Amino acid sequence: MTLLTLAGVSVRFRSATALADVSLEVAAGELVIVWGPARSGRTTLLEVASGVRPPDVGTVTFAGRAPGASLGRQGGFALVTGSSRALLGHDDLVIDQVAYPAIRTMSRWRAQAAADGVLRRCGVEELAQEPIDALSAAERIRVLLARSLVREPRLVLLDEPTTGLSHPESERFLELVRSLVRDDGLAVLMTDDAEGAALVPGARVLTMQRGTVRGAGPSVPADVIPLDGRRAGPGRGL
Repeated sequence: MTLLTLAGVSVRFRSATALADVSLEVAAGELVIVWGPARSGRTTLLEVASGVRPPDVGTVTFAGRAPGASLGRQGGFALVTGSSRALLGHDDLVIDQVAYPAIRTMSRWRAQAAADGVLRRCGVEELAQEPIDALSAAERIRVLLARSLVREPRLVLLDEPTTGLSHPESERFLELVRSLVRDDGLAVLMTDDAEGAALVPGARVLTMQRGTVRGAGPSVPADVIPLDGRRAGPGRGL
């Protein structure tokens, strides 16, 4: 089942074209990674996909409907961007921040129980009573991911989630994302600025260059490219 569809999407700013006739689909239970250099249009792509920024040309649909804030609040999808890191209150406890998006739709007790569950799923349940300020970059992105999952979305949009992480931390985070897709049936559309981070087993990889999707590739076989992003050598499948 296709969850997200972008058809012929273009976005123009005064001095540049951010997206140029971009079309892509994300199916339920699929991991799609878009990688490319700075200013290639990756962040704008996620803004358009989430309904934060309307396209100048083309259409965007999520499960057959136009995406937007109201649909996001209903738990259809969740967006995690670089600015999301700044939204976390410095003195707030992790459990309160993770539960917050769910409080509008359920009791505080149920919201905190849901927060406990997603923190556990993201491997950071021991941080529940820690203040946000005490978190490392690797812990913070896992908490942000948990926060995005608390309303049980079908699709999560992640904008460069491994920024600021060490190589081992990036590997562990990408394995978590992969497990959410593989085991929980979550759909994920993720951007990154490094090709190595995009080479995640089971992911469908797209390349962006100057606002255009180029070299859309098939899923990366799990037995060909490991999570550390090293390509197989001659005679090893590539």
